[in-house]
Amino acid sequence: MDTTPDTTLQPTPAQSAPLAQTDALTPTKDPADAPEQTQAALTPQKDLDDAPTPKGTCKPDRFYALIENNTIVNIFSGENLKEYNPAQLDIRELPKGEEKFFAIGLSLGENAELLPLSLEQMKERQLDFLNDDFTMEVQRVQREYIPLEEVLTFELQRQEALSLKEGGPTPFLDQLAQTRGENKEVLARKILKKHTEYMQSLAFLVGKRHKLRNQIEESQSAQEIINVRFSEALKL
Repeated sequence: MDTTPDTTLQPTPAQSAPLAQTDALTPTKDPADAPEQTQAALTPQKDLDDAPTPKGTCKPDRFYALIENNTIVNIFSGENLKEYNPAQLDIRELPKGEEKFFAIGLSLGENAELLPLSLEQMKERQLDFLNDDFTMEVQRVQREYIPLEEVLTFELQRQEALSLKEGGPTPFLDQLAQTRGENKEVLARKILKKHTEYMQSLAFLVGKRHKLRNQIEESQSAQEIINVRFSEALKL
């Protein structure tokens, strides 16, 4: 028997080469299964740029409200904004025929729905409109009867024109008539006539505003309030 020891080297466990992991051993996932942020990273930038943007449209014959912080911040015609991105703008279509029942500054309801003005709010708004129109019409009448250069002296002219009828002193009219080259008596009559017409116009406007204000305050519905056509009624 050969008792010579076997000197053939045998690999020890520490010397064993580990198995290499290859791509062939790694399962490939469908890109569609990747998370959204990962999928975006896998999508070419050009495709992202060319992706369709959500689009909202406005009808040219309707009115719309722009909403910010649950409040109407603007009301506009659909002609002014044909398309918009609903992800960026909260735009609501106003009910047809009821556009005047809404106003800038009006808050949305508890469920973020559009709410029309209350009857009292509509009355307050119409009264403000009425007062604005009244002020504008008074200013127009004043410009017609009392030119800017005569505003400071018109009352003095009237007082001296009245004084002339009583034989009193008229120093301002004396100088004014002389400078204009007019007869003082004729000038005085013009001044009094103009003052009378001016006061009659003011009386018409004051009386008309009072009547229209009562109509608004006594209205029982929003439509009644809207039907008070003060802009036309205040015209002389």
